[in-house]
Amino acid sequence: MADPPPEPTLLRPFGDDGKDDKNWFRVAFRFKRDEVLGWMKKVASKNNANCPPNDLRTDDHFKLLLEVYTELESLAATQGANYLVPKDECHIYRDKNPNFGPKKTQSKTVSPFVIKTWSHQYIGAPDPNVKDPPGPDAKVVTIGYWCIYDLIGLFLGLLGNAPLAADRNNFFLPLTAVYARWCTRLAGKLDNTESHQGETPGIGAPPAMFQCTWRERQDGKAKWFLLGASMAGGRFHKTPSEQDWKKTLQMQRFDMLVTHLKPPLVGRDDFGKTEPDVKSNGTGNRWGNCAETYPFVHCLAVGDESNETVQGLALSKKFVDQKTPVTDYSGYSDGKIWDSVVPPCANCAKLVELSNAPAAFFAKEYEKDKATAKTVPSGPPQEPEIQTEEVFVIRDVKELPVREMVEVASN
Repeated sequence: MADPPPEPTLLRPFGDDGKDDKNWFRVAFRFKRDEVLGWMKKVASKNNANCPPNDLRTDDHFKLLLEVYTELESLAATQGANYLVPKDECHIYRDKNPNFGPKKTQSKTVSPFVIKTWSHQYIGAPDPNVKDPPGPDAKVVTIGYWCIYDLIGLFLGLLGNAPLAADRNNFFLPLTAVYARWCTRLAGKLDNTESHQGETPGIGAPPAMFQCTWRERQDGKAKWFLLGASMAGGRFHKTPSEQDWKKTLQMQRFDMLVTHLKPPLVGRDDFGKTEPDVKSNGTGNRWGNCAETYPFVHCLAVGDESNETVQGLALSKKFVDQKTPVTDYSGYSDGKIWDSVVPPCANCAKLVELSNAPAAFFAKEYEKDKATAKTVPSGPPQEPEIQTEEVFVIRDVKELPVREMVEVASN
């Protein structure tokens, strides 16, 4: 049997100097929990000579990286200080709800916790109202973070831009796959415990989806990106109090969309009422639940033609939750990772439409044709059929539809 064709060549991010054949994406994909935290701490502590790049090696930026690292480490399984306290264990920064009451008389309907947040400022999409922007892209966004999964995405997004040549196959798909792997290394409990590879899992189901949104910088020299995950971080039981806790978290993410997407695409009364992604029985995605929430807030200049370069991909947790663990990154078009790419749900597709971003750049199959298939068809080449009657029309790429998928938050 012939050897499979070579996989797509990957670019080298985050200080990968290209001096050997150990590409950063492939090495980082195999990291265990201690290796993930160790690599992050080394970067944040100025002990990685190549990462972040020179233009980000400032005292202020290292201070931000160390803050984000310290926060996410405190929420990591199994010994993070804010993971363990207050009980029960949770990957969400929280405090006891004073209205919950002592155990013997505690409320059966009120959330046991209240959310605590860490605020971080990030330079995001173009904003004409900002004078003398501190970077090539000029929207200064200060947003609250409280979940480990989004903090991991923020940390990776603060390590520098992607090269201008970056596309799904050589950069953003492996980046999102590494992000998903790191999230499930540090937090959450997979259905298939074999995929934890001997490490003690965290609490609650991990995010159902992981997402990366990217766009070209205004100066045309590189692309910048943000990573995010769908809502997760705790055990959301069916009891009224736990469901109130879940709704509290959903409302926090929803409020972020309402506050920061300008002009507003959803109103404050729309939560749980007018989202397009609703089933006939009343269930469906709530606004702000999706993995796109943080990336869209940072990356979309709402209603602006400058969104014409915005692209994105969503990756389901399927490839990291297997009975036989996926231990190595593979970018073959017929492999488990490409098979886990999904289109935007109806909510996110609506936001893409309203912001004038090209829907085709978020489609499931976008750039898949550039990836190599591992399985080569056997047998002699077939003669192409001659079409005698049918006429095929090539549609403009911007008209390609985005297929809908409902992203369900894990209970």
